[in-house]
Amino acid sequence: MIERRKFPRFERPFEVRYSDPKKSILQNYTISKDISKSGIRIPCSGSIQNNDILNLDIDLNGGKPTLSAAGKVVWIRKSARPAVLDLEAGLEFINVVSKEIDAFIKNL
Repeated sequence: MIERRKFPRFERPFEVRYSDPKKSILQNYTISKDISKSGIRIPCSGSIQNNDILNLDIDLNGGKPTLSAAGKVVWIRKSARPAVLDLEAGLEFINVVSKEIDAFIKNL
Protein backbone atom coordinates (compact mmCIF):
# COMPACT_ATOMS: atom_id res chain seq x y z
CA MET A 1 0.00 0.00 0.00
CA ILE A 2 1.30 3.45 -0.90
CA GLU A 3 1.53 5.89 2.00
CA ARG A 4 -0.42 9.05 1.17
CA ARG A 5 0.28 10.99 4.34
CA LYS A 6 2.53 14.03 4.15
CA PHE A 7 3.59 13.77 7.80
CA PRO A 8 4.14 10.85 10.18
CA ARG A 9 1.41 9.98 12.67
CA PHE A 10 2.09 9.59 16.38
CA GLU A 11 -0.17 7.15 18.24
CA ARG A 12 -0.76 9.13 21.42
CA PRO A 13 -3.95 9.75 23.39
CA PHE A 14 -4.88 13.38 23.98
CA GLU A 15 -8.05 14.84 25.41
CA VAL A 16 -10.04 16.49 22.63
CA ARG A 17 -13.12 18.65 22.90
CA TYR A 18 -14.90 19.19 19.60
CA SER A 19 -18.03 20.89 18.38
CA ASP A 20 -19.75 21.75 15.15
CA PRO A 21 -20.85 25.37 15.48
CA LYS A 22 -23.48 24.89 12.75
CA LYS A 23 -25.23 22.07 14.59
CA SER A 24 -24.82 22.68 18.31
CA ILE A 25 -23.15 24.83 20.88
CA LEU A 26 -22.45 21.72 22.99
CA GLN A 27 -18.96 20.31 23.05
CA ASN A 28 -18.23 16.61 22.74
CA TYR A 29 -15.32 14.97 24.50
CA THR A 30 -13.09 12.17 23.24
CA ILE A 31 -9.54 10.80 23.41
CA SER A 32 -7.52 10.96 20.19
CA LYS A 33 -6.12 7.86 18.51
CA ASP A 34 -3.24 9.60 16.75
CA ILE A 35 -2.01 13.01 15.66
CA SER A 36 0.30 14.51 13.05
CA LYS A 37 1.32 17.94 11.90
CA SER A 38 -1.60 17.94 9.45
CA GLY A 39 -4.42 16.26 11.36
CA ILE A 40 -5.86 14.05 14.07
CA ARG A 41 -7.90 10.82 14.32
CA ILE A 42 -10.66 10.69 16.93
CA PRO A 43 -13.38 8.29 18.04
CA CYS A 44 -16.78 9.93 17.53
CA SER A 45 -20.51 9.39 17.33
CA GLY A 46 -22.67 9.50 14.22
CA SER A 47 -23.40 13.18 14.71
CA ILE A 48 -20.56 14.31 12.44
CA GLN A 49 -20.30 13.85 8.69
CA ASN A 50 -17.70 14.16 5.95
CA ASN A 51 -16.73 17.76 5.20
CA ASP A 52 -18.03 19.07 8.54
CA ILE A 53 -15.80 21.77 10.02
CA LEU A 54 -15.27 21.22 13.74
CA ASN A 55 -13.82 23.47 16.40
CA LEU A 56 -11.14 21.56 18.30
CA ASP A 57 -9.47 22.09 21.65
CA ILE A 58 -6.67 19.57 22.09
CA ASP A 59 -4.98 19.14 25.46
CA LEU A 60 -1.40 18.45 24.39
CA ASN A 61 0.25 19.28 27.69
CA GLY A 62 -1.77 17.72 30.48
CA GLY A 63 -3.92 20.68 31.41
CA LYS A 64 -1.70 23.53 30.27
CA PRO A 65 -3.09 25.78 27.51
CA THR A 66 -4.79 23.75 24.81
CA LEU A 67 -4.18 23.83 21.07
CA SER A 68 -7.23 25.40 19.44
CA ALA A 69 -7.83 24.61 15.80
CA ALA A 70 -10.47 23.97 13.19
CA GLY A 71 -10.53 20.60 11.51
CA LYS A 72 -12.29 19.34 8.41
CA VAL A 73 -13.68 15.80 8.56
CA VAL A 74 -12.04 14.04 5.61
CA TRP A 75 -13.11 10.47 6.38
CA ILE A 76 -15.34 8.49 8.74
CA ARG A 77 -15.32 4.73 9.31
CA LYS A 78 -16.52 2.14 11.81
CA SER A 79 -14.14 1.48 14.69
CA ALA A 80 -12.14 -1.72 14.43
CA ARG A 81 -13.22 -2.70 17.95
CA PRO A 82 -16.64 -2.41 19.59
CA ALA A 83 -16.85 0.77 21.67
CA VAL A 84 -19.33 3.34 22.93
CA LEU A 85 -18.14 5.68 20.18
CA ASP A 86 -18.43 3.25 17.30
CA LEU A 87 -16.96 5.51 14.60
CA GLU A 88 -13.57 7.07 13.95
CA ALA A 89 -12.98 10.25 11.99
CA GLY A 90 -9.91 11.67 10.34
CA LEU A 91 -9.70 15.45 10.58
CA GLU A 92 -7.38 17.68 8.61
CA PHE A 93 -6.26 20.81 10.44
CA ILE A 94 -7.38 23.87 8.49
CA ASN A 95 -6.81 26.62 10.99
CA VAL A 96 -3.93 26.03 13.37
CA VAL A 97 -0.86 28.02 14.31
CA SER A 98 1.88 26.05 12.59
CA LYS A 99 4.51 26.99 15.19
CA GLU A 100 2.41 25.53 18.01
CA ILE A 101 1.90 22.15 16.39
CA ASP A 102 5.53 22.05 15.19
CA ALA A 103 6.82 22.65 18.73
CA PHE A 104 4.55 19.96 20.11
CA ILE A 105 5.34 17.33 17.45
CA LYS A 106 9.07 17.96 17.87
CA ASN A 107 8.79 16.87 21.52
CA LEU A 108 6.99 13.56 20.86
